[in-house]
Amino acid sequence: MFDHVVGEHKKDKYIFEHTNKEMLTTLLDGCNCSLFAYCATGAGKTFTMLGSKECPRVVSLTAIELYRHIDKRRSEGHSCDVAVTYLEVYNEVVRNLLCTIGPSLVVRDDQDKGVAISNS
Repeated sequence: MFDHVVGEHKKDKYIFEHTNKEMLTTLLDGCNCSLFAYCATGAGKTFTMLGSKECPRVVSLTAIELYRHIDKRRSEGHSCDVAVTYLEVYNEVVRNLLCTIGPSLVVRDDQDKGVAISNS
């Protein structure tokens, strides 16, 4: 089930405003959240998600807004822990893009967790 599907002609700011920005409250309330980008190879997913320092895109805008919320909550006496997973699925191979050294990951059906990704 998807909360939002974005067409190819939407701008990155629209994508951020209508997907991740709305998720941040839910995320900070303790729920897991995911951003899933799917498109043909070479269509611009990486640029749409990452951009650059001069031109921040969806992931950067989300991180900036997330830490803005965290700073506000910390100033109110709350604590926050952040854990991030950044995966790529390409040709049915799953890779951890935050730790590029090591084997590809495996998608498994876990009895307790449901679908899970593991190292072996």
